[in-house]
Amino acid sequence: MSDDMSGQSLEMPLTDEAVAPKPRSRFRIVAVAIAAVLLVGAGAGTAIGLSGGSGGNATPAAAVNALVTAAQNSDLLGALDAIAPGERAAIEPGLVTFIHQMQRLDVLSAGADPSHVPGITLRFSGIQTSTQYLEPTIAAVTITHGTVASAADVASLPLGSFITGLTGSLAGKPSSSRTESAATGRSALVTVNDGGSWYVSLGYTIAVDSLRSGGGTGVPPSPSLAVQPTGATTPEGAVSDFLDSLAALNLSGMIADLAPGEMAALQSYAPMFLGKANAEISRVRNVLSLKISVPSMTTQPLGSMTLVKVSKLVLQETTRGTTITINGHCTTETYLGHSTTTCNGAGESQSILKLLPANVQSILQRLSHGRTDEGIATVEDNGKWYISPVATLLQSVNAVVAELQPSDLALISSYAKDPAAAKEELEKIAQAILNAEHAGSLI
Repeated sequence: MSDDMSGQSLEMPLTDEAVAPKPRSRFRIVAVAIAAVLLVGAGAGTAIGLSGGSGGNATPAAAVNALVTAAQNSDLLGALDAIAPGERAAIEPGLVTFIHQMQRLDVLSAGADPSHVPGITLRFSGIQTSTQYLEPTIAAVTITHGTVASAADVASLPLGSFITGLTGSLAGKPSSSRTESAATGRSALVTVNDGGSWYVSLGYTIAVDSLRSGGGTGVPPSPSLAVQPTGATTPEGAVSDFLDSLAALNLSGMIADLAPGEMAALQSYAPMFLGKANAEISRVRNVLSLKISVPSMTTQPLGSMTLVKVSKLVLQETTRGTTITINGHCTTETYLGHSTTTCNGAGESQSILKLLPANVQSILQRLSHGRTDEGIATVEDNGKWYISPVATLLQSVNAVVAELQPSDLALISSYAKDPAAAKEELEKIAQAILNAEHAGSLI
């Protein structure tokens, strides 16, 4: 079997072995196969729509085969097809938006092909696997034999003018390559059966790998002990239920409010840590009481999801006879029937901003104002609505990035190219703020 990297197909299809693998050094196939395709593949920015899918695979080994083949072909779309549908749905909208934002900012090239991302090459040879069923619908696939040859050609990466402007021309930059065992040892790519087809699950892979690294088997607790997802009848109800669970310091309730297609692994393995966590939380609950209220919520479509936008949160905390209420910019402290309210207006911030260079002021002002596309992503599953943590995180990142302009990155680039000048500028700004505070002009 050759280690030649010119081909695009696997030297040997993945097959299940009856013999369990011997312990050996753990090669992070998860990081290679998934991160290389998803993270590097994020540079594959044309106007793509990641809809549809491959329809899954007939066996756990076939699901891993699909992911490894996609990684070998540098195929972002193929990698997403191999991932469990619920996890894929959580990643997809934010990833597509992020790609477009990076193109707009000239961080990524606009001409790359999402089905074949240049610059990173993986070549798997002689791959064989062993499948262990942790449950009838959960199986850990361990790579027992084979090699992986990896190569990086920096000049071929789909980078935009902002990056090349920082690094200079990438032409002629040396490429690197290495060949090593692909065997995963005690690590595994964990697959799940969804609708009769098998997919690789990122959540279960992380959970099982973590448990096995600590000497465990990775087998989840009995399904009867798992946190059962509850959901709500509306997207706003899902957010309200989660906030109620948060205020009550109800960890099980918060986990139950999360999207089961995306967070199934957390709900499955929760019994392994809930007992200890609840014991610690009960001590806090004895001395602390929380109330969270939301005056109003609005919604807007977010692909197949719904984004719930919260106008503001009113947080009330009571501990040892003192109640602190945070309502917008104002904080009220009540003790023994006496209340004191302080409000932080925008005046002080504006005074500080005026001390900064005009171009820096512009960036900070845009980043500090309310962002219309920021909120909590919710998803419908079997007629119930749940919170999607991954989609919420990606949406928040994209909402911030959307405020940036190419000129902002040009400013950052100028500081990066001249660190001494940047340091001098920062020292001037800091001194100006100190002088203004001393003179009382910020009050």
